[in-house]
Order: sequence, then C-alpha cells, then structure tokens
Amino acid sequence: MAERTFEKAQPMVRCLREMGYELGKNTIYRHLKPDKLEPGKDGLYHEDDILKYAHKHFRKAEDKTTPEKAKEERSLADVTLRAKEASARINELKLQKAQGQLMERELVELEFAKRTAVFKKSFLAFAREVTAGVIAQAEGNPAAAAKVQAYLERQARISMDRLARAPEVLIPAHEMPGESNA
Repeated sequence: MAERTFEKAQPMVRCLREMGYELGKNTIYRHLKPDKLEPGKDGLYHEDDILKYAHKHFRKAEDKTTPEKAKEERSLADVTLRAKEASARINELKLQKAQGQLMERELVELEFAKRTAVFKKSFLAFAREVTAGVIAQAEGNPAAAAKVQAYLERQARISMDRLARAPEVLIPAHEMPGESNA
C-alpha cells in the first residue's frame, strides 16, 4: 500500500482522526507553520511524517491522560513505591528480630537501666570499701600519693570488673513482652 500524501489540512485532519487522534478543525492549522509540521520537498504532507508529528503533539481519543493527571499518577506511583520499600524494610527488621539479631527498644533500655544501677551501686560502695586501704597506703605522708593513686586505680578496675561480670540478660524471641504467639 502506497503512502498517502496530503496537499491540504482537512484531509490530514480526517486521516489523523481515523488513526484515533483527537483534534479540532483548526488545531492542524496552528501546527502548519515553519519549525512545526512542514511539507516535504515535493510540497506535500506525507502520512509517515504527519503520524510521527501527531504522536509527539496530539492526544489519541482513548488516551484521556492530561498533564495534571499524568503528574498525579506519577506521584501516586512514587508513594506506592515508597510504601513497598517501607514494608520491605519492616519485614527485614522483623526477620532480624526473629533471628535474634535485634531486640525491642524497651528491652534494651531495661537492660541498660539494670547495668547502670549495678554501676552506680558499685561506685557508691567504692569509697566505703577503699577508705581503710587509702589511709593505710598513705600512712599520713603526702609523698605516698603515687601509692594511693595506684591503689585507687586497682580498686576502680575491680569495680569495673564487677560490672563487666554482671550476668547478661538474654530474652528469647518467644518471651518478648507485647508479642503474642497465637
């Protein structure tokens, strides 16, 4: 089948409408300008050129997408994508929690509070526990300060070791508060 050519605008409009493009009678005239839709070297408008131009500049009848609607659809697609990414991240965190790689924040804070209490108690008792040793080491002599400092550092290390030896609290996933195993 030979390519159709057009000399005038009205047959072009009929051809484009047959191809499913929506355009009014005068629409084509606004596009028949230099740097827009131009005739070929033979002075005729060729069907292939017209269809290429129409594809870029005109809307098909079944395509009711306006620029605003297209923007809204892209925005909705972006929101949907972000929701899917968030859901995947939540599922990943749940898996890590089930595998024992993560703990609930409340449990971590509870464990930290327990460790802090042990630390505080140890250091509050420190002065009482070492007072007699400080007096004995210093023998009332300011020159014995180095001996006193070494003694206090040893006692501080002992207190810190007590904290480090405090039993770890491991809570299996099936015992975590707020979880139901139904």
